[in-house]
Amino acid sequence: MENRNIAPTASAALPDLGTLVARARANTAEVIQAQNALAAAQESLEEQQRDVRLPDLTASVRYGPSSGGGLSASLNIKEGSAGLGYSLPFGGTAPAGVTQAELSLRVAQQNAELNVRTLYSAAQSAALTVASQQTAVEVARSALSAAQARLTARTGTADDVTAAALGPAQAERDLVQARAAQQTALLRIENAAGGSL
Repeated sequence: MENRNIAPTASAALPDLGTLVARARANTAEVIQAQNALAAAQESLEEQQRDVRLPDLTASVRYGPSSGGGLSASLNIKEGSAGLGYSLPFGGTAPAGVTQAELSLRVAQQNAELNVRTLYSAAQSAALTVASQQTAVEVARSALSAAQARLTARTGTADDVTAAALGPAQAERDLVQARAAQQTALLRIENAAGGSL
C-alpha cells in the first residue's frame, strides 16, 4: 500500500547571505576577541599620547646657607629627571600594537565571512538535495499508483505492485535524511554567524 505519512513540503528558506555575513563579521567569538584586543591597544596608545603631552619635569629651589637650615622647595610634575630636567618619552610599541590589533581584527572578520559563505554554499546544496528527494517521492508514488492501476486492469501483476511499493518507502527515508542534513546545515550557519537567526 502507498505510504503517505511524509508529504513533500517546501524546503526551509535560507537566510539572507548579506545579513549573515554582516552578523558574522561583528558577532563571532573570534571577532569580538579581536575587537577587545584592538580597544585595549587603542587605550594603551591614548595613555602613551597623554604621557607625551605631559612631559617629565622636575624643578628644585633652595634658599639659605649651604651649611644647613634655609628654605627649600621642589616640584615634580612627573617622576623623571633629577634636578632641573626635561624629557620627552619616546615610544613605538603602542602604535605598533594598534596596527597589529587592527590587522588581527580584519583577519578574524575575513575568516568569519569565509566560514559563513562556505557553510551557506553547503546549505544551498542541502536544499537542492531536499528538492530532489521530494521529486523522487512523487515519482515513486506515481509509479506505485500506475502499478496498482495495471493490476486493477489485469495488465500487471501483484509482484509489480509489491516491487513498486518499495520505491516510495525508500524515497521517503531519503527525504527525511535530506531534511535532517538541511537543518544541520542551517544550524551551522546560525552558529557561524554568531548566534540565533
